[in-house]
Amino acid sequence: MIKSLLISFLAFSSLALAEEKDPLELNKKVVQFVEANLGKKVYEGEAVDLPQEALKASGAKWKFETETVFGQEVNTRRDDIEPGDIIQFDDAEYENKDTKEGWKLGNMTVVVMTVNKKENKIKFAVQNLFNKLFVTTHDLEMNTLKRGRLKIFRPQPGVADVQSGTDKESKTE
Repeated sequence: MIKSLLISFLAFSSLALAEEKDPLELNKKVVQFVEANLGKKVYEGEAVDLPQEALKASGAKWKFETETVFGQEVNTRRDDIEPGDIIQFDDAEYENKDTKEGWKLGNMTVVVMTVNKKENKIKFAVQNLFNKLFVTTHDLEMNTLKRGRLKIFRPQPGVADVQSGTDKESKTE
């Protein structure tokens, strides 16, 4: 009896250890997808197409109900922003403190490519910014939000749960 319990415990422990993965594995796949598509048009070239297709290609889930949810929302008071996270800007405006140069991102969805925690800067990838219907990258100081809000999502494993006819066939040009 003890021997069979010990065998069962060891088998379960081995299975649990085998299932432990890098918690940012999906983020890395999202970044790889975006890097492979820099300078290219993803699906129809809309801003939301880039993160949706990157999540789909990485095996992550996202859903669309009254708003698009790109994974688990990140609590930035507790967790750091990571490459591969998705940011949804809502009427966002940023202003560079030194140059007073401004960014009007409006309602835009971007993929975080790199993070400089020391300087609180990110490099993000987006398409359809300044009417460029292909993937570009840009730098942004995160602490210069002047107006609006943002939500940050961490990719989660699963299959896309898409409604309202937004389940599109993946395509890059």
